[in-house]
Amino acid sequence: MSLAEHEKLKTPTVAPLRRNTNGGAAPALDNDLAQALRRVQRIAGNRGLTELIAQRRTVADPRPVVQRAPSLSDLKSAVGLGKKKSAAAKAEKAGFKTGQKQIATIEELEKQISTLEAALAKLQSAHKGGKGDKQAVQNAAVTVGAAAERILVNLENTDRNRPEASVPRSQAHRIRLRLIASHCTSIHDELQMETTKKQAGDIYMKAGVAANPGGTGAPKAGAFGALSGDARTSFGKDEPPMPQELKDKLAEYGFTNLHDAWEDALAKKNDERLKTFRGFGGNYTKWYESYSGPKRRAEKFGLSHAEFAAIYTYSVGDFTYINPATANDPGFMIDQQFKSLDDAQKSALKAQARTGKLPANIKKDLGEKSSEGTLHTGMFLQGVMKLKPWPGKLYRGESWDDAKFQQRYSQNADGTAEVKRNPEKMLNITSMSTKPSVTAAFTGGAHSVFKEVDVVNGRDIGPFTAAGGNEAEVVLLPGALIYYESAEMKHGPDWSIGLRPGFSVLHVKGKQIR
Repeated sequence: MSLAEHEKLKTPTVAPLRRNTNGGAAPALDNDLAQALRRVQRIAGNRGLTELIAQRRTVADPRPVVQRAPSLSDLKSAVGLGKKKSAAAKAEKAGFKTGQKQIATIEELEKQISTLEAALAKLQSAHKGGKGDKQAVQNAAVTVGAAAERILVNLENTDRNRPEASVPRSQAHRIRLRLIASHCTSIHDELQMETTKKQAGDIYMKAGVAANPGGTGAPKAGAFGALSGDARTSFGKDEPPMPQELKDKLAEYGFTNLHDAWEDALAKKNDERLKTFRGFGGNYTKWYESYSGPKRRAEKFGLSHAEFAAIYTYSVGDFTYINPATANDPGFMIDQQFKSLDDAQKSALKAQARTGKLPANIKKDLGEKSSEGTLHTGMFLQGVMKLKPWPGKLYRGESWDDAKFQQRYSQNADGTAEVKRNPEKMLNITSMSTKPSVTAAFTGGAHSVFKEVDVVNGRDIGPFTAAGGNEAEVVLLPGALIYYESAEMKHGPDWSIGLRPGFSVLHVKGKQIR
């Protein structure tokens, strides 16, 4: 079943299920069976799958007989039945046959459940191993899950006619059937999510991440219009020719390409060799360090082209509209996009934004940046969630004017300060570094703040950024919660926190609590 067909079946509500009797009107199911069906749907725990199953059923009358499953021939093309049947095809056939049988005794019920459990085992093996046609596995999960749910519905009716002594045994069978339905739901949903992510990636790439491969001229029609100059000129550059001097130096070290030599030097923390490559490589080394290297590392970590593109785009300065879009904060967006304006001018724009009276050109520009920033964020988060959580100490530099500093901190006479937003919830992607020295580039305003935070759930994006890992960049995800334990003024030089002579910062220490 295609995604479009699946989405068409996911209607907001499920119509009452009916059967046609002798060509006459289709009477509604009695209340007992309808209530049983609703209970089964709640057990499955996923509206999309249960609605799909419900739409595909032909439901029998209220007597305790098994409802008919979808025709196997309807799914043959997707399942790929042939001489050698796939695991998905075998599982679906078992589920289909089981769904057709009547339940007369506990022994027959046991046999049917065992058949479904065996079919589920085949499905799980195919799903985990990535074997066969994913659409076939997804269709088979629907069929096996539907068979389990049909038996559950019938048990609701037949239990009323069973001896009391057999009811506890029937309850045990119910638990097994619910587990089968639940696992089938999980398999279906995981495959559906995989398909959705791929489609999202395709849409993202078509939107124009590679809109300007050569880095010259205007972006193509339909491309991301808000991409920064750095993103346009960096992303997708063609490989320049490798200088002969670099080829000779690589051969001297026993390598035939810069990628292997570079990664080896990184792993061994051989900074001298990296300097040698930079000295002999010229533009070729710059291209590798700022684009090709990060791209190849992303592929090694299982990031898609679209996911890498989103992380890379964030790292070249486009965070100035991506973060405000993530936080859904128009005021933040204005602050980031109009840094050359004074506070009074920014306040006037914010007032116009609140009343819907922004000039048409500014409204269009901010709307475009907000829309594109949201797309970047979605693909960025999809990518970084594939990376392992990063625990450790991180540093961040911030620069504030008087008004914004006073909103955040209250200074004491002894040089300490109180953090007003404590704990602080991160509303957007928060970039930090493992190197204290990197923070200096982000301080220097009227009030400089140096944050030192112990985190438990960061994501290391340094290897995939335009800086090639030089900024040692780790990000906190939206929703992270930081508790600040202390804040005091520090005066340079203090090399332990990268503070140069003649500079002062408010040194804030904290830890991530979520």
